[in-house]
Amino acid sequence: ISVRSEFIAAGEPCAFNVSVSWRNDGSSTYDGGLWVGFHDAMPELESRFNLVRRPWASAAESVESLDDVDGYEGPVPLEGTPEWFGFADNYFALVFAPQEPVDGHVVFNSTGSLEAPLFGGQYIVDRALPPGSTYTATFRGYAGTKDSEAMSAIDPRLATVVQLGWFSFFAEILLSGLRFFYGALGNWGLAII
Repeated sequence: ISVRSEFIAAGEPCAFNVSVSWRNDGSSTYDGGLWVGFHDAMPELESRFNLVRRPWASAAESVESLDDVDGYEGPVPLEGTPEWFGFADNYFALVFAPQEPVDGHVVFNSTGSLEAPLFGGQYIVDRALPPGSTYTATFRGYAGTKDSEAMSAIDPRLATVVQLGWFSFFAEILLSGLRFFYGALGNWGLAII
């Protein structure tokens, strides 16, 4: 199997397009799963207020993350069709949204050595690849601040990257009010006051 990936800047700020192609140059059908991996070193999470990136993914309208890297006991599959996947912390995100629906899934996992493991995951396309054939998957990417409006402009599914916690209903109202006053005043400081 040969893999080719291409990153292309998009017209919107913080946006890019990704194309990944798998080609079977062998003489037999490859059915081991076609995947895109995303892994990084994950520091220990001392409190929920730390600025620590973690792998995140959304599948079947459920947003999940791999928070407990210390208690990691093996691959964690997400049920349902992947809507997006990547890394995020409290303020920033690097996420990818598949552009066409595919039979696939996301698995959080670890790679590397026991002394320095890399945590992340794999976006796996459940597809066999006959000899001499090529399969291409395209993704819409975002790398920047967790701004739900900017992310929604790139792909509406990315709005769920912003998680406001238990008080999300109240937080959405406050955020709408802040955006309204910022639009009228043109200054975030005055909008907060």
